[in-house]
Amino acid sequence: MNTTHAKAAKITAALLASLCLIGFATSALSAESRLNAIQVQGALEVACESPRVPGQQEIARLFEIENFSQTYDLRNRLQHVVTRACHSGADRVRFAFDKNAAEDALRYVALSD
Repeated sequence: MNTTHAKAAKITAALLASLCLIGFATSALSAESRLNAIQVQGALEVACESPRVPGQQEIARLFEIENFSQTYDLRNRLQHVVTRACHSGADRVRFAFDKNAAEDALRYVALSD
């Protein structure tokens, strides 16, 4: 075997080894990237054709919040997210409040139909 074939064989072996490593790393990352389950405390959906977030009393009832200032802050955050998502082209925005996560664990998704 001449030196050209030996170099080509080494390069091919190195490429195959790196492809195998990339495959293992990708499969490990995909296993870790699964979403954790959330326990929904409250849920709300706002349509962008009439992007109005419910009042504070309704927000307090939906998300089981007893503190007025927390309800006020949450409603402002909801309105900000709805405005931003609707201006970005979403048709509706769905919110869920995670009971088991940190205190500010508001999850949302902007949907386009």
